[in-house]
Amino acid sequence: MWRRLGATESLFYFYSAQHGAIRDDRLCSITLTRGSDVPVGLSNNLLSVKVRGALDSVGTDNTEAYLVLTDYAMGLLSPRIGAGPGGINAAPMSARWSGRIAGQTVTDTGTGREPVWSTEIAGTDWLSLLPALEGKATMTKTGDTQLLAMYRSLLANTGLRLASLDARGSLFHHLRWISTDPASKDFDSSTVLGHFLADLGYLMRTRRDSIPQVISTDYQASRQAGWKVWCPLPLQRSQCLAPVSWSQPVTLPRRLQYLNRDTANENVTYTSTITVGTPSTKLASWPTEVLDFRDVYVYGSLTDAMVARASRAASDRYIVRSVRVDVLALFESPDLADRQQLAQLLLLDAGDPITLGYDWPVYVRRVYFASRITETITPDGWTLDIDLTPGNHITGQHSPADLAGTTWDTAYPAGTTWDTPPASKTWSTAP
Repeated sequence: MWRRLGATESLFYFYSAQHGAIRDDRLCSITLTRGSDVPVGLSNNLLSVKVRGALDSVGTDNTEAYLVLTDYAMGLLSPRIGAGPGGINAAPMSARWSGRIAGQTVTDTGTGREPVWSTEIAGTDWLSLLPALEGKATMTKTGDTQLLAMYRSLLANTGLRLASLDARGSLFHHLRWISTDPASKDFDSSTVLGHFLADLGYLMRTRRDSIPQVISTDYQASRQAGWKVWCPLPLQRSQCLAPVSWSQPVTLPRRLQYLNRDTANENVTYTSTITVGTPSTKLASWPTEVLDFRDVYVYGSLTDAMVARASRAASDRYIVRSVRVDVLALFESPDLADRQQLAQLLLLDAGDPITLGYDWPVYVRRVYFASRITETITPDGWTLDIDLTPGNHITGQHSPADLAGTTWDTAYPAGTTWDTPPASKTWSTAP
């Protein structure tokens, strides 16, 4: 990998208060995982670092750690990929992971008298502690009843001393109080992260810059509609490693019902029904899920979030579930569009939009979201495995029809024919 990048100095820098600084000469492999197979709810960031030798230091649960690309590495990358739309945002690209040391294992692979030791360090982000810790959120009738206040209360009462929880989108739903409720209520972490977060279609994640963030359905919908601002270069099939596949994972229809109180009368309950797919004449009934949101005062609508939830369980289209990208191949590519794509991918975070463009089959072209990103770095290579969730499975809304990107290869379908063939793939020579 270092030879292909032309590197003569360290590219990666891992640091923890427990182990100090570890650079390339001691690093055997790095695996970073951001996100999970569920695109809503609590998203975790995991780390696995294999180091030469036995590390004797024993950590504690508050040992902070981080992994970054060195200034030298950014100096190598920038001239090649920094010409992307808007240029490189070097700070978040350099920050590959931050969190805490979660455990470590020493392995001896020696077969004779001489030991051959290596240590594997495991790390997680701080938010991943929420389900395990006995935290609770405390809400009062006279206090702030927005669900954002509930999330912040959970973090504070759990003892996580993190930066203030950043919010994106209309997190205006409130905890619904009725006349017979007590003056205050406590909610455990599983209820907050499940019922009041994931069930409503919200995502809580740790950004690359270590800021905890919660994102609403409508914010994701705005990013899907405005994908050209967030990810202006559609990912091309030619930029992904083979094989790739697309599938329709299930064919059963899905029905979802959710309950909510009338906004003016707490004694009146409405039942709304969402159906995805069309039952055949052979089905007398089909799977139905019921969600009770009578304890949520809804501002706006829950329809999009519920359509998204039902769609995740009953897809009616082909879906590309994952793609793999070779970072070094894009770095070495003579095509500027490939190198610009690399800049975009190295900034991608779990929960961000990503578009599959015109050289994919027409029935899988759309805006997706990256639900999980696995970054693997070894002496022999550097790859990104990106798990994808169709946009309508997050937003409840259809993908935009216009998927034209800002480069020549992404602006025109692969089969485009020209009356006068262009001399080169530049706008200045377009006929």
